[in-house]
Amino acid sequence: MSAPHESPTPSPSDQAIAWHVRLHSGVPMEEAEQERFLAWLGEPAHQTAWEETLQLSEQLEQSAHILASEFSHITSTPPSRAGQPTWMAVAALLLCCVVIYCLLR
Repeated sequence: MSAPHESPTPSPSDQAIAWHVRLHSGVPMEEAEQERFLAWLGEPAHQTAWEETLQLSEQLEQSAHILASEFSHITSTPPSRAGQPTWMAVAALLLCCVVIYCLLR
């Protein structure tokens, strides 16, 4: 009988994306978790992956703002909700873009 397969270690890019999602989750990190992040970031490969993730996030955010402004005149929400921010839609778009990016790599 063969031994159970261990999960491969996620790539630095995948780890960077996971840290990015965690840091932007809105849930405060405890000191131990902050220390783990800083220790992780201390590795050169992780630093590079982190910087690439930040660049990707910024590009996606800029694209989302452009799309939001281009299509702001189109609304399918009732007039009572028309003034609400579209941050959830933008966040969903960003998440989809990150997932697609990860799948295509």
